[in-house]
Amino acid sequence: MEYHRVYIEIVVRALEEADIDVSMWYSKGIRPRSARLTLSRRRTAPVHGDAYVVLAWTEEHGWTLGHTEDATRPPTDTEQLFGTVLPEPQDLVAIIPRATSTRPTVGPVIALRRAGDNDGFEEQLAAYWDPTPQPQPESRPEEDASDPRLNRLDTVLERLLTTYTGSASGAPLPTPEATQRDADEIRAALADVHAYCRELRGARYAAGVQGYRSGARSARRRR
Repeated sequence: MEYHRVYIEIVVRALEEADIDVSMWYSKGIRPRSARLTLSRRRTAPVHGDAYVVLAWTEEHGWTLGHTEDATRPPTDTEQLFGTVLPEPQDLVAIIPRATSTRPTVGPVIALRRAGDNDGFEEQLAAYWDPTPQPQPESRPEEDASDPRLNRLDTVLERLLTTYTGSASGAPLPTPEATQRDADEIRAALADVHAYCRELRGARYAAGVQGYRSGARSARRRR
């Protein structure tokens, strides 16, 4: 089991829950194990322009922050963020907003441990993974139904499809007033869908936190 990947996934969920978009990320299981998260340029462009802001992690150096003009190359102007290799995901979330408002404070990146050290690191990492399946509540028919916000958007789009398909066959186009009403309704429906997606991300993050806590309890019991 790649325990470090579970830790990285929980970090990604925590960032997205805090509305810090991660445009891409990956992890490597070859020692020293590592991961790389690229923040969305939607948030970083005002300060960093076309550069990519990168959060990198290794089991020896922990988290570093840097930026690069080429997404395929290592980041430059790197700053080490913590004095530990496994900070809590929320601790990382708390300091990331400044990455969108300032350049990294360049400094030395030092080794905090060595891969393979017998220092309890593996147990700490394993605590982020809960091998015990969690019981699922019995579903009820109303819980299996589609969210009404999705149904609303589906209804709006179906109506517009019918309207404009008819227009292509010679039916009159909607009036400017009707078109404006349709646009307003689409915006409202999309806002509902975006809220629904945020709730889903929150639920996934909550599930990850629950797994982490359960895993931590299991790890303490095994000690």
